[in-house]
Amino acid sequence: CSMSGFHNAPVSKGLMGLSAIATITCSAMKVGKLLELDSEGLLGRRQVWRVITYQFFFSTASELILGMVLMYTFRQFERHWGSKKFGAFVVVAKTLSAIVGTGTLFFQRSWRQSLVMQVASGPYGLIFASLVQYYFEIPVSQSMQMFGLNFSNKSFIYLLAVQLSCSLSRPSQLAAASGILTGIMYRWNVLGLRKYMLPTWIYRLSSALFLPFLDGPTDAAARPLQGRPRVQQRHADNGAHRQSGDHGLLQRQPGRAAEPRRSDAAAMANLASMGFHDVERNQRLLDRHNGDVNRVVEELIG
Repeated sequence: CSMSGFHNAPVSKGLMGLSAIATITCSAMKVGKLLELDSEGLLGRRQVWRVITYQFFFSTASELILGMVLMYTFRQFERHWGSKKFGAFVVVAKTLSAIVGTGTLFFQRSWRQSLVMQVASGPYGLIFASLVQYYFEIPVSQSMQMFGLNFSNKSFIYLLAVQLSCSLSRPSQLAAASGILTGIMYRWNVLGLRKYMLPTWIYRLSSALFLPFLDGPTDAAARPLQGRPRVQQRHADNGAHRQSGDHGLLQRQPGRAAEPRRSDAAAMANLASMGFHDVERNQRLLDRHNGDVNRVVEELIG
């Protein structure tokens, strides 16, 4: 069963696409200076929209490339948690990191300090909050020694994160620190942050509006297959009943009756990778929801 790189990760796909489009647009139209979060624009001119707009675009192409690689790596959290919980994590990470960055600029101005006059533009808060989860939740699968130093399969991601945090010196370091602090708060479940999930109506509305644009050819082709094999199986069973009606017995081929359907096997493996290992319950919910993995995950974590 082939799966695209964004299988079961539509929020991550949408965020990456939005960041790329916003970065290219701001660069082409040269409006970044009006949207970035700096002390003069926010506190001097009272342009409060900067608290929101600065998180959607990167200032340079190198930041965009590094950010895309890291966001693509961290899409695995959406697969593991489900889109509703990951969506809530995105909102928490962006909100808290914006509060930390804005608060830093405010207190500097109050104390007449000028160490950092700007917070680097881009989804730094989300990226570095995800980095904290990556550190704690993703195990090391390979390790090696080079020049007397220990490296693992995770070292490359850490190096990219360090490079991103140093892209614009102090502004990017402040943005990275805000994200790390947010990630620690989320990890420690401060104020019950880990319990938050997107409301069902927002999730359904977002799915209806944006999912058709985020589904690639592979995803769109795979989605109906979750339900189709069950219909085909029922037709096959009905045909078997009709063919064996003259004999009064349901004739089955011994070797094929016990084989799990391919769609079921893929769905079960997907649920197991998300941490749901109760095989009987998973199969029961798959039968109830006609193979729709997203609805099964919603019920499991609801």
